[in-house]
Amino acid sequence: MEAKLTDQEARARRDNLRIYGIPEEAEGTNIIVFLENMLRDSLAFPPETDLKIEKAHRALAPKPAGGLTRPRSIIAKFSSFRVKEEVIRIAWQKKQVMYKDTRFYVDHDYPPLILKKRTEYNQAKRVLKEHNIKFQTPYPAKMRVFYNEETRLYQSAAEATVDMAARGLPVTVIPSTVDPY
Repeated sequence: MEAKLTDQEARARRDNLRIYGIPEEAEGTNIIVFLENMLRDSLAFPPETDLKIEKAHRALAPKPAGGLTRPRSIIAKFSSFRVKEEVIRIAWQKKQVMYKDTRFYVDHDYPPLILKKRTEYNQAKRVLKEHNIKFQTPYPAKMRVFYNEETRLYQSAAEATVDMAARGLPVTVIPSTVDPY
């Protein structure tokens, strides 16, 4: 039942994207206009491009106090899935996307359960980056690693870290859990 609910939530979020790293209150009074201008400038969209952002807001969390914590992410709902995917594709191709002097990141808006599963791979991804080994994280929560001799698709962070440790990579093995994803 939980898997079905998570799937429904993921489908409801398919036109959304999350933007991480934009300073609090940078958006002023109209977050949609701010996002359209920022994305158009940062990702080099032509000025006449309609990004079709329907709604946008900061993540529903308490506003961080002072500058010591990361700013809340921005969630934007696009009226066009195609445009949302184009924004993500361009942002990922650029590797480093800037707003003024601040680097920001763009990603899909995943349900909390899937996001939690995807974050379990963070340590493995860090080690792979340090060793210049390419990888992908397919939906919902898997990891594809392109080793020199083969490509492996892991179904869990536990499976990935066990195999990476067996290959001699300095990774802490994550305990296995049973999960629908």
